[in-house]
Amino acid sequence: MKTKRLLSFIDKAGCGLEIGPSYHPLAPKKLGYNVRTLDYLSQSDLIEKYARLSVPVSEIEPVDFIWAGEPYSELMGGHSLFDWIIASHVIEHTPDLVGFLKNCSSVLKEDGIIVLVVPDKRYCFDHFRPPSSIAQIIDAHHAHLKCPSLGMIADFYLNKVQLNGSTIWNRLTRGTFQFQHTTEETKVEMVRPEYSDVHAWSFTPHSFRLVINDLISLGYLDLEEVHFSISSSFEFFVILRKSKSPPPNSRLLLAKKAESELSRPLMLTIVELLGALIYMPLSFAYRLSKRGLKTRRSGTY
Repeated sequence: MKTKRLLSFIDKAGCGLEIGPSYHPLAPKKLGYNVRTLDYLSQSDLIEKYARLSVPVSEIEPVDFIWAGEPYSELMGGHSLFDWIIASHVIEHTPDLVGFLKNCSSVLKEDGIIVLVVPDKRYCFDHFRPPSSIAQIIDAHHAHLKCPSLGMIADFYLNKVQLNGSTIWNRLTRGTFQFQHTTEETKVEMVRPEYSDVHAWSFTPHSFRLVINDLISLGYLDLEEVHFSISSSFEFFVILRKSKSPPPNSRLLLAKKAESELSRPLMLTIVELLGALIYMPLSFAYRLSKRGLKTRRSGTY
């Protein structure tokens, strides 16, 4: 359902770029999409990376552009090359979110679109992390981050959590949370010399929309939002298009919605209160009946 919905926005015959498709490309070459792929590893290196995991490595397609930190236009030899760009579960990994979107915009044609699939922090292992702020994102951009900062790595490992043993869930899931890493394990990751592939950012749907709105308003991005939707699981979808127009969304409305996403749902609170009101008298009656039974057994009246 997710793939069908997203692909309805792109022209299969148009020239496309999929960033970081790994073992789950949304627009694979084998299905006839006129697409190039970009990743930080080659096809063989990706297969080696994921071989020890229970994932379909046979779905990993040849990588056309192996990115080593240079501007996309330099890597690809030009500007305005693609009608569409897909990045599914990529943007949260980019240390410089603004730089990533600028790179995408630089190789996008004037009417081109960027299709983003982003995890909702409330329903994945980022659950206990606060939404990333515009301040953090702008500072990371001006620092020209090429790899996650020590703070990003610490935040990721200290707060990575499972619910009922799973790292993703939906809004109806209830159960027990458990952190996945200790403080000592986090310290080890912070000094590891290799690139640390973590979630640099965490978002709720409207905290992300608010950040994009602000980046456009402040002149960091020449994009506009043309589609937004939330899935029934743990992610949401945003489609951006090249534009010089100011954002049409109300900043106050986006801020209010972002705030409400972190509030406890009123209906859930009401249901739990009703449950407590029903449980308490039943529990009290049960305890009274047990006490009465014990008294009769002992012969005391």
